[in-house]
Amino acid sequence: MKVPVALAFALSLATGLSAQTPEPLERFHASLAESTTRPVRVVVYGASHTASDEFTSELRARLQHRFGDGGLGWVLPASPFPYYAHADVDIQAHGFEGRFVRYRDRVRDDYGLPGFAVEATGAAQARLTLRRDVTGQSLAVSYLQQPGGGAFDVAVAGETYHVRTDGPRETRLITLLETLPRTRTVSLVTTGDGPVRLFGLAFEHDAGVTVDAFGVPGTSARDQRIWNDRSLDQALASRPPDLVVLAYGTNESARRAFSDDREELRRVVHRLRTLTRASCLLVGPGEWPRRRGERWLPRPRTRAVIEDQRAVAAAEGCAHFDTYHWMGGDGAMERWVREGLALSDRVHFTAAGHARLAEALARLLR
Repeated sequence: MKVPVALAFALSLATGLSAQTPEPLERFHASLAESTTRPVRVVVYGASHTASDEFTSELRARLQHRFGDGGLGWVLPASPFPYYAHADVDIQAHGFEGRFVRYRDRVRDDYGLPGFAVEATGAAQARLTLRRDVTGQSLAVSYLQQPGGGAFDVAVAGETYHVRTDGPRETRLITLLETLPRTRTVSLVTTGDGPVRLFGLAFEHDAGVTVDAFGVPGTSARDQRIWNDRSLDQALASRPPDLVVLAYGTNESARRAFSDDREELRRVVHRLRTLTRASCLLVGPGEWPRRRGERWLPRPRTRAVIEDQRAVAAAEGCAHFDTYHWMGGDGAMERWVREGLALSDRVHFTAAGHARLAEALARLLR
């Protein structure tokens, strides 16, 4: 049965929030009330829907319009994988390789706050061209300090800042500039005297909202279990979020079921709940039908994934947004494709579809 979008959205709010006490977004709403006096940070972890900063950029615009512009937020100086993007930055780089967890590339390592990084073992360079004004924002850089680590230079507004990464292994975030002058470019060059692993640059005002997109195409929530606890703990402590969003489930719905899927998700959420005092929100998968002859049919695993998310959200005190039923339930993807809200691959949204999702999430969060 198809559920009208408005009704589905109302149902998703009710199922995501009503059964949990205290109200799971209460702490985040309290943070928003303080957004005129301090930064309020939202970090969104997910897969391909998140990696290209489409619905997150729309969400960023909506929250910043209402609660203040907290700044550009987090951006990698080079693309760690195909389809990585930040809506407000043009990235040009060479000499870097991506480090992230996906598929068989499940190596326990330090991935910092985003859950991915770029690394250079020789000379490498990057240039960020900013599409929005960052005047008055601070500029910080996050990197892995490690024995034998090399150095890099960051050039901005006519000044160059030299950073050495040699030292005891830890994830670091250092502020280069407290207040940026008017500028449109930031350049970064490694000196080639040792390995350099970068987790990103952070642009931020001293008040308002930032929304950071940390998505890796093809990943599942359980991939976060491979990230080193110490690195993530250090990253979260240096830039604590007010809301952590986990937007997973699409890839889980297409893979073989594991008997411990719910427990794996619970461990991921519980770790984040332990490492940070932030509110949390689980955003479930949309519809991704399978083709059988001339027909498109629901994937059998999708409902189980949603139920796992709903149960974990309730157990861990998180909110839950049911994207599948918000879209309209079984068969909704065909209508989304016809209406120009989703691509013909029947999994990814168009710009209009991402904007619609962002509006729904903004209504939930505010």
